[in-house]
Amino acid sequence: MEATVLSVGKSVVIGALNCAKSAVAEEVALQLGVQRDHVFITDELEMMQAFLMAAHEEEDDNKVIKTWVKQVRDVAYDVEDCLQDLVVRLEKLSWWRLPFMLLYRRSVAKQMKDLRAKVEDISQRNVRYRLIVGSAASKIKPTTAAAEQSAIKTEVLLHISQATRSALLEKEKKKVDLVKLVMEDKNDLRVIAVWGASSNVGVTSIIRAAYDNASVRGQFQCRAWVRMIQPFHPNDFFVSMVRQFYEGSCEENGKSTEGTTTTGLKVLEKMKAQDNLVHEFNRYVTDKSYLVVINDVATIEEWDWIKTYFPSKKGSRIVVSTQHFEVASLCTEQPYTATAIDQKWSSDKDFYVFHKKVDSKPESGSKSVMGSASSSAAVGGEDEQVQNPTRASTVAAALEEDQLINRPAANAKVMKLVHQGRREVITVCGMGGLGKTTLLTSLWQQELGKGFQRRAWLTISSSFNSKEFHRDLLQQLDDDCQEGEGNADIPKMPSESVGNQDNEAQMIQDLIKILWEQKCLLVFDDVSSIVDWQLILQLLPTSRNVANRIIVTTRELNVAKCCSLDEEQIYNLELLDDAEALLLFEKKVFKDAKENEFFHRNSDIAEQANLILKKCGGLPLAISTVGSFLATKPKTDMEWRILNKYISVELEMNPELGMIKTVLVLSYDGLPYHLKCCFLYLSIFPEDHKIRWTRLVRRWIAEGYSRGIRNKNAEETGNSYVTELINRSIIQPSKGTTYRTGKIEFLQVHDLIREIGISKSTEENLVFTLEEGSINPPEGKIRHLAISSSWRRDKNAFGSVVELSRLRSLTVFGEWHPCFISDKMRVLRVLDLEDTEGIRTEHLHQIGKLLHLKYLSLRSCDGILRLPNSLGKLRHLETLDVRDTCIAELPKTITKLSKLRYLHVGSIPGHEDEPGIIRIGRFKGHHRRTKRCYGCKSCTACLFSCFCCLLFLAQSCKWKQRRQPRGVKFPRGIQKLKALHTMGFVNIDELDNATILEDLRCLTELRKLRVNGLNERNSSKFFSAISSHKYLVSLLVRSEGQPGLSGCLELEGMPTPPRELQSLKLYGHLVKLPAWIEGLKHLVKLELRSSRLSEHRASIQVLGKLPNLAILRLLDKSFKSKFGLLVSWFGAGLVHLRFHQEAFPRLVVLELYRIDDLISVKFEQGAATKLELLQFCSARQQETKVGVFEGLPSLPSLKEVVLKGNCEDGVMDELRAQLARNPNRPVLKRV
Repeated sequence: MEATVLSVGKSVVIGALNCAKSAVAEEVALQLGVQRDHVFITDELEMMQAFLMAAHEEEDDNKVIKTWVKQVRDVAYDVEDCLQDLVVRLEKLSWWRLPFMLLYRRSVAKQMKDLRAKVEDISQRNVRYRLIVGSAASKIKPTTAAAEQSAIKTEVLLHISQATRSALLEKEKKKVDLVKLVMEDKNDLRVIAVWGASSNVGVTSIIRAAYDNASVRGQFQCRAWVRMIQPFHPNDFFVSMVRQFYEGSCEENGKSTEGTTTTGLKVLEKMKAQDNLVHEFNRYVTDKSYLVVINDVATIEEWDWIKTYFPSKKGSRIVVSTQHFEVASLCTEQPYTATAIDQKWSSDKDFYVFHKKVDSKPESGSKSVMGSASSSAAVGGEDEQVQNPTRASTVAAALEEDQLINRPAANAKVMKLVHQGRREVITVCGMGGLGKTTLLTSLWQQELGKGFQRRAWLTISSSFNSKEFHRDLLQQLDDDCQEGEGNADIPKMPSESVGNQDNEAQMIQDLIKILWEQKCLLVFDDVSSIVDWQLILQLLPTSRNVANRIIVTTRELNVAKCCSLDEEQIYNLELLDDAEALLLFEKKVFKDAKENEFFHRNSDIAEQANLILKKCGGLPLAISTVGSFLATKPKTDMEWRILNKYISVELEMNPELGMIKTVLVLSYDGLPYHLKCCFLYLSIFPEDHKIRWTRLVRRWIAEGYSRGIRNKNAEETGNSYVTELINRSIIQPSKGTTYRTGKIEFLQVHDLIREIGISKSTEENLVFTLEEGSINPPEGKIRHLAISSSWRRDKNAFGSVVELSRLRSLTVFGEWHPCFISDKMRVLRVLDLEDTEGIRTEHLHQIGKLLHLKYLSLRSCDGILRLPNSLGKLRHLETLDVRDTCIAELPKTITKLSKLRYLHVGSIPGHEDEPGIIRIGRFKGHHRRTKRCYGCKSCTACLFSCFCCLLFLAQSCKWKQRRQPRGVKFPRGIQKLKALHTMGFVNIDELDNATILEDLRCLTELRKLRVNGLNERNSSKFFSAISSHKYLVSLLVRSEGQPGLSGCLELEGMPTPPRELQSLKLYGHLVKLPAWIEGLKHLVKLELRSSRLSEHRASIQVLGKLPNLAILRLLDKSFKSKFGLLVSWFGAGLVHLRFHQEAFPRLVVLELYRIDDLISVKFEQGAATKLELLQFCSARQQETKVGVFEGLPSLPSLKEVVLKGNCEDGVMDELRAQLARNPNRPVLKRV
């Protein structure tokens, strides 16, 4: 896994290199006479990039390399800032400023010399300390070793974290003495395994000290020390053992006295005299007590072979030394425990000894570390053991955890997929800590054994080879055959086939035979990448036995899709809901009914518990671990309040809670470097904040995290990054945000994963948040600053806490303060003030000085009436978002923003907004200011304040009336913005903006366009202007009110919209669908509002023939009754929607929202076969009638029905009855 500092360093250097290589930077360097320095810096950056790409071959914990990478990163930041500043200030230099060129040139030359000196020093430091080896030959072995070591460290952290919690619960503080453990007077053969937590260095010294101890030598009649050599040769093994037995015998008999034949020669003579060394070996280990040390056991199969040579001699000991945790845990007797060794060889490393767990109370000096394979996992018990996350993990713990969580639905779903699935591979997917392995372990012991003749469970490590894979798989399939009930008639494989470690071809043949002839179940746990799965498929012998099943667990959705080609065979394990989370928490914290009853009576403790559960976010691992921790603490609201306040610190420092972070950080560690930077950037946003997808991607583009790659533009790259983070369970779609659009609009980060992001970004000085309690200024230069709503607005503190000169992004949450914008922010790229309260037009006067700005958002800032003319100085601005403000007209200087790509202005009222109603919540900031101005100290003052507020709301109504119906007026010359991709909401009414249509004709790069004011006078010119826009895929046309769009869309000779349209929204009076809609074969999304279509059946038939239509939204007044007022007079509804057979072949989302006089919606057999989501809301002052829906059981893909508005009694029951007959068992929701 790659260190965070390395990932950030790579990203920054790549950004600096791209800037240095740009044509503009080269031209400016030539003009200023610093071309040689520029070329040198560029070349050095390329070498640094190559070094960083090779740095992952070295060990991640190399502190020297980390320090060097940080220095490279800081220099790269300085290089990029300097070059970008030169480009910004000298690009398109005016003629009257040419005399200043000479003065500026000297300053620039000095800066470039300083940068060159820094770069030279960094490069020489790499050579001087030999930080990164360039030899290709030297990389091969370290790469494999580093990968294996990384996997070991990850596994170690999992066990040590839980082990420490166990030790603290049992109050065991000391470590065990290896000599005492070896000499314990027991009546049976004892196997002891010794393993180093971070490496095997020092293990031999510790064992040797115990081996040579005088007391140990006196207790055992014969001793031997053997090192395993690959390949294993039994004869050499016996020769070495017998030689050492003879040597000990000679020394005991006093035959090696001074002046006589040496012991070695006597031993050699004795061995030559023996014809059968195997017989001699057997005589020693049968008749005498022995101590045997076997060093470097690599696999459990080696141990399974070796242990058969040793009889169970009372009082004897075998000590196994291994570098592998799993081998150490499996070679000792079960149930086992593991204890930290009391040693003096290394103060910064721990070594552990695995030995049999005895029933008696352990010695007071022992420190329990790992868990038993068969002991209870109940927290707080005297014999508590810790689960080992391999096949040898504790089954009892898994069963108990499963009972605590109580997931009968998940159990039933997995069993259904296994026994009734049409495909061979079933995948259980979900983020770390969800309990995927626990769920399957429980089923493995209870139900998954039924119906299968052989089974095998393999935990996939980050590095495994073909021989180990085949050997482990064959061994488990052979062993499980004997364990299963009713399988006694199935012959066991010959021992030479299973034990033969060299004949891999024979093992493959045996596996083929088993998989062809018998029904097998294979579980591959924790498959972390597509590469690992492809390797498994290559190693797995081909079998046409359709009865076999493979179950895969993974954290990543893209891996799951690769494993199970049929998405129906993928089961996404979900977070616990609030009730399930609370139940698990209570079972973990409260051990008896009395404590639980006290909890429900104490509202203060219950409040703190809810805050804890909110932080855990439904993650079973977090709830279980925190609950076990709190079970040992006083159950008071003060104790729990302290945990809530400092939970971030506790997760970082408290070993009892360390397992949570250890498990979750695995997902972070597996990210490539470019995704790590993107993820760390998310720590800017507050806890529980819903992050808009497009907002995040546009900010990534401005920061340089998302760039164009080959034939992908920056936006497409950013979208793929978001998708990958979702697939990797790093971020999650926000619940309920997909209803309106049918796609993911908002994202959220789990609180605990966000804590990891905050911790990592703080380490790298990447993100700093000013919030309540922020006292100490950050160390080093901060690149991204977020101002929390909880932070006090202190101007002096703001300037002293943060250095603004190197700030690249500023994000404000809560109230605005004028000091937040400063001319010191020379390199600021992102200024995000979305939803900031209290900001007004006059606060933007300094914005023209932020020359590096690429992203500016004033969205939903109601106090902004206009943009300053200085906006034209921001020549590098790419995104301008001023939606939902009071801006009615853009300044003329906006035409200078030649790099502008995304322009969002005006506002579109949602279909849930009532016409003519002002939402007072939007103006709460202004109401507060009015109260402060007039000081409400008396009733008169209060009345006067309210009167002022009403005047303000009346003025706001005028602003809203100006803004919403007419869009925003654009100045002349908008055609200069050739780079525009997104534009809207544009007023195209000829009376106010006669030239806008001609300007639109020149904006051929447009992808998304929103316009208002279409009428009979301008419709032909408008469609003529956009007809040649081959990239246009999204169009919104709005002209609500009378006459609306009626007669505007089908004038004689009028060009049709681009055929490549994928999204079309028509808001306004239509009466009849335009004929050209039938030709939009690529249309994916269609939204109609206020269209008042009278031809109901014909309209549905036309729309049903669109081959790619996936989202259809029929909103307010999209249909009307043919007979108008007769409907209300006689109470007869006349709107009937019929979805005919084979209509809407690709429809996934259907929304019917407040359609007046709608009395029936019928789905015929074979209609809308892909429909997954049906949303319905009754019209205003109307109720949903019983029987309004027909044919719901015939929708084979239906997953969810959402009902909103007023309903008659019995509607819900009638819908539930219909959905119960649907084989897909859709969910019914009332919102």
